[in-house]
Amino acid sequence: MEKINSMADEVFEELEDDILSDKFKKGDTLSENKLSAVYGVSRTPVREALKRLETENLIEYANDKLVKVVGMTKEDILDVYDIRFKIEGMAVRKALNNVNEQYLKTLKDVLDLQAYYVLKGDADKIRKSDSDFHATIYEMIESPIYSPLLFEMHKKTQLYRKFSVQNPGRAQLATIEHKNIYEALLSKDGDRLEEAVTTHVINAKNSILNLK
Repeated sequence: MEKINSMADEVFEELEDDILSDKFKKGDTLSENKLSAVYGVSRTPVREALKRLETENLIEYANDKLVKVVGMTKEDILDVYDIRFKIEGMAVRKALNNVNEQYLKTLKDVLDLQAYYVLKGDADKIRKSDSDFHATIYEMIESPIYSPLLFEMHKKTQLYRKFSVQNPGRAQLATIEHKNIYEALLSKDGDRLEEAVTTHVINAKNSILNLK
């Protein structure tokens, strides 16, 4: 049973990512047999993964054998940003208790990579470095409540972030905003940190609003 659960977890992670990144698009119809072939597993872990995805409203059952991809709408994403605006600045203050040289080095390395990819105009790498930056911050919070919640919400925005970072102006501004967050952590200034984080979330939401 433990092995099946582990396989189901892996399938869930891969399938969730494929839906959120638009590999499987809204309205696509999928079968257990097709997904078993795609991920190279039996139908049992696929079935378990689909049940979890149904609870997250990312898929819905068309009938006993087929599911339809629901995905994340623009309105869903805006709701995510509204929630992040309310809690992320407050939550990230907890990271101040865990600032150390290793975390700061990781963030600085990610920032340097992000700036490089912005200059290169590599949207996929920009989005990856953005995810790495936020994942490090959420890890620094070291909260069993806030950390996984923020990580999951950020992951759900990946498709729209992909579109957003294709705008060079937004990509450059996001890099500056990340630098401001890093410098606030470096100075261990809680008010400055919360302001930098909430500004980043507001600007990210506004960039989504501007997408057609």
